[in-house]
Amino acid sequence: MPKNTKIRIKIELVETDDPIQDDPLKGSDGSFSLVVDEAKAISIDQIEKSVLTANWPAIRDAIGQHLTEVSKKKLKKKKSTGK
Repeated sequence: MPKNTKIRIKIELVETDDPIQDDPLKGSDGSFSLVVDEAKAISIDQIEKSVLTANWPAIRDAIGQHLTEVSKKKLKKKKSTGK
């Protein structure tokens, strides 16, 4: 029986002394981040754009990993059933 898939997203906005970083960077824990200046952080339009900018590579990475696992499971099932 096929299983459902849960999609879970967590976004954190925290103050930092890190330097401004315009391009999303993948961390060792698999998360993506970028650092914006205070002017962007207090503007709803700018912070929304920044969150979406950081989210895009995270979404693509998660979908890629998911589809890789699905393919592996299908291949394993195909081998075990001989179909």
